[in-house]
Amino acid sequence: MERIHGGDIYSFDKDVLDFSINTNPLGIRHEIRAAAISAIGDMDKYPDRKQLKLKAAIGKMENVKPEHIICGNGASEIIFALVSAVKPKKTLLLSPSFTEYEIAVDTAETEKIFYLLREEDDFMVKEDILDRIGPDIDMFFICNPNNPTGKLIDNDLMKRILDKCCENDTCLVIDESFMDFSERFSECTMVGEAEKYDNLIILKSFTKMYSFPGLRLGYGISKDMDVVEKLEKVRPPWAVSNIAESAGIAACSLTKHPENTRKFIKREKKKMCFQLSNLEEAGVRYIASDTDFILFTAPDVDHRSLYDLMLEKKILIRRCGDFRGLDSHWYRISINDAPSNEKLIQAMKEIYRGG
Repeated sequence: MERIHGGDIYSFDKDVLDFSINTNPLGIRHEIRAAAISAIGDMDKYPDRKQLKLKAAIGKMENVKPEHIICGNGASEIIFALVSAVKPKKTLLLSPSFTEYEIAVDTAETEKIFYLLREEDDFMVKEDILDRIGPDIDMFFICNPNNPTGKLIDNDLMKRILDKCCENDTCLVIDESFMDFSERFSECTMVGEAEKYDNLIILKSFTKMYSFPGLRLGYGISKDMDVVEKLEKVRPPWAVSNIAESAGIAACSLTKHPENTRKFIKREKKKMCFQLSNLEEAGVRYIASDTDFILFTAPDVDHRSLYDLMLEKKILIRRCGDFRGLDSHWYRISINDAPSNEKLIQAMKEIYRGG
């Protein structure tokens, strides 16, 4: 599988407007920036291999025990480490979903089973997912809300999935990297269950909500100390730099930032969806999202893709043809600041309406 991600601004002009990544549109907070700058003074020291202060800060923020936390160079590193540690023989994956899960399990030569998310179902996970979980499934990756569809799994169904995985000794990995952007985060997060189930692992990322992807910092939560210890053994030492750890500790103290972000996302996403709905006659159709990005399908114009046409206007959007189950007419855009959102919509109107 080809490895494609958003954020490839380095291939284009510096003034390209980037809608291909899903970080906080409010940007990086000054407290985080100040903490990172201050930590530069410790560049002559090795990082804390155990990340004790960072785990304590995360534990307080998430209300979990610090010993149940593992930190890494982004959530992606933990995904690969999990596969290496657990060595699943058969893995269940959603399709379409974050491609790194499939790439990770390919390194273990595991058998892959896919649950197809259908456009006619609005890409929702349905109750029949329970029929796919059996004693032969060693690991199940769920991105919730899902990337790139933006869909949340109903809380009741998620708990039934968790129970079914528990019954069958299936390791359930729930990636909640985009959960904090959702209005329903408090009712849908499974972090509280991570202290109750041995087979559950929650993944989260500082990259998205706190908007510092350049530093790379993510974490996992699991009460299964055997899994935590195995994870630590397969990871390289010093996976988290002094600078990233300091930034993460500062982020954990910003208790009001997620709520302020959710209010902003709600307002801007509503405006964005309204504008996209006005382009339905041109063949544009979006999928309602529970997080900070929107998946939509859009036709070519004069045999040219929307991606190429938007690039001419110095706007970068995420092509989604590399996601299993989607074709080249599917795209994903993030919610950006208000002026940028208006520029994107205006560009699409010019492309599909001629002005």
